[in-house]
Amino acid sequence: MKNMRNRALGLVLSLVLLTGLLSGCGQESDPIQEAFGFSGDTVMLTVDGNDVLASDLMYWMAYHTDYIAQYYQVMGQEIDWSASLGGNQPVGDYVKEQSRQTAILYSTVVAHTAAAGYSFDPDDADYKLQFEQAKENMGGQEEFQRFLKEMCLTEDSFHAVNSVALVYQHMQEGICRKGGEYEPSQEELKQYVSDNDLLAARHILLMTKDPQTDEALTPEQIAEKKTKAEGFVAQLQAIEDPKQRSDKFNELMKANSEDSGLASFPNGYLFGAGDMVAPFEEGTRALEIGQVSGIIESDYGFHIILRDDPIQSEELLNTWAETKMQELSNEWVTSAVVEDKEAFTNLDVADFYAKLTAYRESLQPETESQEDANSGEPSAPQPGDVQPAGDDPQDVKTQDSDPQDGNPQDSDTSEEKPAGEGQ
Repeated sequence: MKNMRNRALGLVLSLVLLTGLLSGCGQESDPIQEAFGFSGDTVMLTVDGNDVLASDLMYWMAYHTDYIAQYYQVMGQEIDWSASLGGNQPVGDYVKEQSRQTAILYSTVVAHTAAAGYSFDPDDADYKLQFEQAKENMGGQEEFQRFLKEMCLTEDSFHAVNSVALVYQHMQEGICRKGGEYEPSQEELKQYVSDNDLLAARHILLMTKDPQTDEALTPEQIAEKKTKAEGFVAQLQAIEDPKQRSDKFNELMKANSEDSGLASFPNGYLFGAGDMVAPFEEGTRALEIGQVSGIIESDYGFHIILRDDPIQSEELLNTWAETKMQELSNEWVTSAVVEDKEAFTNLDVADFYAKLTAYRESLQPETESQEDANSGEPSAPQPGDVQPAGDDPQDVKTQDSDPQDGNPQDSDTSEEKPAGEGQ
């Protein structure tokens, strides 16, 4: 659920970007060598005996330095890598440590998912389609290749990190399913629901404002919607048999509800305190499981709510699995034995970003660079324009795909995102 996730895992793209954790660079040019003068195969640190190469680390360095640079640009200030960033930690040290922690995280995910027998098929048709769409969205093959270099990536490493995200997701799906190592008992699920104060509900929403313009409907249109809602309530509350009532509710919901999340979550929502607008949450809490509400009015319109048993929610097992994988990944990182190598210890963030900036400028087509100089406008795509959209390897949804977008989620309880998160 959107506001319930205690996320442990670092920044990832919907089609995630990182350097080569699983596969080598093949015959591709080495942007690390070109930009910084040392090989992408340079060992920066080891995690449980596994090498983390420069090609595993430098994307995260680029990512975090870009975020800091964008922050200073918005503030109208020059970058000061020695300035304090909360507490007494200099900005440069913050960037370096954040990059290090993310590389450690990914190294442990690679090792533990492989040990558990989860694998990635690079020839998967869906994956190939998403990859081609990603290239198209970036402006085609030439722009895509330029973007990769600007972010210290190769095409092989692009595929490698996607594999990390996907095997993480596969493991999450597998370990908690029936017969899985962490399959929860009914008692465990009940305790989980209680501990997290989870509710489950379906609703029929008749909106009282235009979903495109967000403007209120006319009084006549609103009155018509309310009359329609009253008719639904009368039909549903007249049915005594719980199963028949549930079936009728589904029929009316699918035919009439104007909730934009219905297609994504046709079986209703699993949510916790504060995840939904207050009238929706309060209306749900006022019901017994299986009971249908009267008309509940919110800023979105008229809701008719059927409270469900969260133990029976299909989403519950997904939420449980997310939590379990987060716990496991935390354990992996906490218990990891990490050794920083001299190449990492000597890495200076200010020097890194100066060289990265110069390298990026060298990659700009001559005509484009001249146009930029004349117009003062940046070219596209720019480093940082395409940024991680999720904050853990299994998170491949974007905001637009969230089941509660607009209805009935409270806009004041939107999900917090990691610093620097993009589109």
